[in-house]
Amino acid sequence: MPEARKAVKFGLTLPNRGVLLGATTTGQLLELSERAEAGGQFDSLWVGDSLLAKPRLESITLLSAVAARTRKLKMGPACLASFPLRDPLWLAYQWASLDVLSEGRTVMVACMGGGSREAGGDFLKEFEAVGLDVRGRARRMEEGIGLLRRFWTEDHVDHEGEFFTYRDVSLQPKPIQKPCPPIWIVSNPHFFKVGEKTLSRGLERVVRLGDGWMTTLVTPEEFQDGWTRIREFSQKAGRQPDAIEPALYYNINVNPDREAAYEESKRFLDAYYMTDFSREVLEMWVAFGPPEECIEKIRSFIEAGAQTITLRFCSWDQTGQMEVCTREVLPHLT
Repeated sequence: MPEARKAVKFGLTLPNRGVLLGATTTGQLLELSERAEAGGQFDSLWVGDSLLAKPRLESITLLSAVAARTRKLKMGPACLASFPLRDPLWLAYQWASLDVLSEGRTVMVACMGGGSREAGGDFLKEFEAVGLDVRGRARRMEEGIGLLRRFWTEDHVDHEGEFFTYRDVSLQPKPIQKPCPPIWIVSNPHFFKVGEKTLSRGLERVVRLGDGWMTTLVTPEEFQDGWTRIREFSQKAGRQPDAIEPALYYNINVNPDREAAYEESKRFLDAYYMTDFSREVLEMWVAFGPPEECIEKIRSFIEAGAQTITLRFCSWDQTGQMEVCTREVLPHLT
């Protein structure tokens, strides 16, 4: 029998780096959060994360403010690129506190950091600044994920691993969500054109350690390929595929003038990531143009299996884009 398709959910990604670029203010970010909740079309709120590569408001601090201004929407980082830079005990403490403050609305999204010239930002500088070898970032992330779950669910934790050692640690408070907040894992192997072995390793990691999969910079066909592989790996591992949520990190700029939408998206994303994105990348990464074209591009990812789609407005008019998106795009997709 064909897989039953779940109803898609939409998240709003707040451009917290935009505060440094003049694209938005802290007050506007929080107002957008309130608007997203009041409108009823968004299920979640997300913020970006980076230490030095792409400076912005610190993600957990901002999410705490968002938690205070909202009551229902889930929230998390898209993604926590600094995950391998952070001590798991401190991170578990901060995240448990955020889960308490938000009354159990958090979703952790773990990412190994690193990147490429196409993605912008000097990630190597972050690892050098804190004295870490960038080559160990994937293993640090994996060890850290296991420790978060232990700190959130156990007392008297003893651990001696490759990177971290703890003796008789009992963390309080524990998160509200039981047994613990969901942890999604980022894997973007398709964009980097990695070999089959590396591609499979990243997606198998999602199955082995994650409650969800977040990806970006993919075509609908590549998203479908990744999701199909995850479901196959899940069956082999004895996991229910439905236990893993597939999520797409995406962008949008709605404008009757398609070229004007493209030009603003490019200016915004080039400034945001300190790079020069090609048209090919932006055609893949952004739904831009008239509403019907944006609807068609987003629908193609829904048909490929995306169950959560996070949208960031590539515009200096965040409020205007939210209004047109929620009026002319989202009602045709939910």
